[in-house]
Amino acid sequence: MGWGMFDALEDQLLSHIFEETTLGAYSTAYIGLCTTDCSEAGIGTEVSGGGYARVSVGGDWTVTDGVATNTNTIRFPEATAPWGNVQSWFITRDATGQTGRSWYATLGTPGPVNTGRIFEIPAGELSIHTYEIGGGSNHRASSSYTDASILNHVLNNVTWAKPPGTYVALSTTNPTRDGSGITEPSVANNYTRQQVLQVTGWNSSLAGTGLVKNAAPIEWLPAEPSGWGTINWYGIFDAASGGNMLWWSWLNSSVVVGIGDAPYFAVDAFSMALT
Repeated sequence: MGWGMFDALEDQLLSHIFEETTLGAYSTAYIGLCTTDCSEAGIGTEVSGGGYARVSVGGDWTVTDGVATNTNTIRFPEATAPWGNVQSWFITRDATGQTGRSWYATLGTPGPVNTGRIFEIPAGELSIHTYEIGGGSNHRASSSYTDASILNHVLNNVTWAKPPGTYVALSTTNPTRDGSGITEPSVANNYTRQQVLQVTGWNSSLAGTGLVKNAAPIEWLPAEPSGWGTINWYGIFDAASGGNMLWWSWLNSSVVVGIGDAPYFAVDAFSMALT
C-alpha cells in the first residue's frame, strides 16, 4: 500500500552522494501498471497481454520545489482484452523487466480496465517526491537541490554528477530545504566545516535500509577566542564553504559550544535517509 522509492534506487542514490559509487545514466523512463500493490522490494503483478505495454515518460516531467509532476497526459495502449483490476503504478528505466526501478504508488481509485478502454493519467495528476518528512530523532530531509537533482537525473535524463565531497556544517538556526536559514559559527572563532570522506567516512553496510550514517566520529577544533553558541542543527554540503546543501536535520540534543569546547559526534550521530 501507499507509495515510495524502491530499495535498489535508495541505495544507489545514497551511495552516489555519500559513498564511492556513481549513479548510472537513466536514458529514459517507463511507467507500468500492476494488479497488485508494489513494495519497496519490487514490482507487484504487472498487467500482461491484452495489448498492454509500458509507456515511455522520460523527459516529460516538471520539477518544482522537489516534486515532479507529469507534464502531459500519460496514455496507455487500448486494451484488446481485459487487464484486470489495476491497483498500482511503477516507474522503471526499462521497457520490460525489473531493473532500474525507481518509484511506485497505489492508485487513489483502483479499478478494472476492460476491453476497449484506454487507461490515462491526466497531466499534473501524478506526483513524485524524494524527501522525508518526520520529527524528533527521525527527522532527516534531503534539500531542494538534492531532490531536483535526483528527479531530473532519473526522470528527465539530466545527468547529476557525483558531488565532489561531503562536508558537515553546524548551525544555530533552522536551515530550510533550499539551503537558506543556516547560521554557521564564525571562522574567526576557529570554525570550519568538517569533511567526511565519501569512500570511508559513511557507513556502507546498510544496504536495503535507505539509510546512511557516519562511520567514524566527527570532531571540530576548540572554539576560540569565543564560543559558538547553541548548536541545534546541521547540514551536509558539497563544498568546504558555499556550495550546495545536500541534506539537513536537527540534532537529537542541543550542544552548547563555549570557549575551548571541541564539538564531538560519535559514530552514527548523523543519519540520512530516502523513502
